[in-house]
Amino acid sequence: MNEQRRVLYVDDDGEFSEAMAARCRSMGVAVMTAKNALTAVTIAETWRPDVVCFDVEMPTGNGLDVCEFLASNPGLSHATFVIITGRSDREIVRRCGELRAHYIAKSPATWRQLQDVLCRALPDLQRSSIPTPSAN
Repeated sequence: MNEQRRVLYVDDDGEFSEAMAARCRSMGVAVMTAKNALTAVTIAETWRPDVVCFDVEMPTGNGLDVCEFLASNPGLSHATFVIITGRSDREIVRRCGELRAHYIAKSPATWRQLQDVLCRALPDLQRSSIPTPSAN
């Protein structure tokens, strides 16, 4: 691989965001995090990540709206978008489908599901050896 793959992880839950970022880094991915929509847009437009993961409810904006905005940016036409949220209502799932964004519900299986998306979006990656927490 010539250039390190890039993931932008956007979530106002700093602890969760950093845990997911660390797992992504364990796969050899460069990761940047943002805690709000405005910062996410700034980073995405300049850094041009390969994958962008969003929470839905954040300060200064809705992750779905930011996803829609970034998906319309020609400089990010290569990017894969992922919505990772604790919300599971039909409107969220429907909107993810419209945006062609992957939907992942926050749960003990979140990392495994994100890892699957990353491996499909970035086939040159190696799966992480970090174990997935089990549900109790």
